Amino acid sequence: MALAAIMDSLDNVEESVQQYYKQDGDKYVLQIDGVREHPEVTALKNAYDAEKQKRSDAAKERDKFKEIADKIPEDFDADEYERLKANGDGGEDVQKKVEEARERERKRHEKKIEQLTQERDDLAHKYTGTRTEVALEKALSEVNVAPHLRRAAERLWSPDTQIDEDGNVVTKDGTPLSDAIKEWSQGDEGSYFIAAPGNGGGGAPGGRNGSGGGKTNPWSKEGFNLSEQGRITNSDPERAKRLKAEAGG
Repeated sequence: MALAAIMDSLDNVEESVQQYYKQDGDKYVLQIDGVREHPEVTALKNAYDAEKQKRSDAAKERDKFKEIADKIPEDFDADEYERLKANGDGGEDVQKKVEEARERERKRHEKKIEQLTQERDDLAHKYTGTRTEVALEKALSEVNVAPHLRRAAERLWSPDTQIDEDGNVVTKDGTPLSDAIKEWSQGDEGSYFIAAPGNGGGGAPGGRNGSGGGKTNPWSKEGFNLSEQGRITNSDPERAKRLKAEAGG
C-alpha cells in the first residue's frame, strides 16, 4: 500500500506506520529520505534534461536550414533564378529575394528557440522549487522546529535557498542547507523556533528556548536586560510585545 505524503489524520493509518509521520500544524507529513531518487523529482529532472536536448536539436536544425538558405531562397526556383540572370538587370532582384528568404528562416527559428527556452525555464523553475521545498522541510524537521512556527521558518529560509551547480540544495553563500539550519537552530534567533519538551515549541510560554520567563526573557525580573530588550523590539516587535506580557509588563 502506498503511503500518502500528507495526511489530515493518522486514525486510519496502521500503528506500525505512524512513526514515519511527523505532525506539521494540523497535518501529518511523511518523513522522506533519498529525495533525489524520488520518482516525481526524477521525472522533473528527466523532463528538464529533455527540454535542454530539444533546444540543442533546434539550434542544430536552425544552422542546417540557414546554410541551405544562404545558397537557395525558400520561395525561389532554379528556372526563375536563371531567367533573372539572363536579363542582365536582375541581380538586385535575386539578392533581394535571397535576403528575404534568409530573414524569414531566421525569424522562424528564433521563434522556435524562444518557445523551447520558455518551456525549459518553466520546467527548471518547477524542478528547483520542488527540490528546495522538500530539502527545507526535511532540514527544519531535523532540528525539531515547532509545528506552529514551521511556516514562519520556511518563509525565513526560502529566499536564501537555492541549488548549486552540482545539484545540492545550499544557501546563497554555498553552505549546505542542513548545516546552515542546524547552526541557526542553536543560535539566539533560531532557538526560539525549536520545540521544547512538554510544550508547543519555541514560542510557547515558559519554554527555555522560546519566549518564556526566567533568564531568557529580558523583561523578566531575573533576566532584565535593556540592550536585549532594544534588540528584540527592533528585530521582532510582535515577540517583544509577547515577552513583555509574559513578564507582567
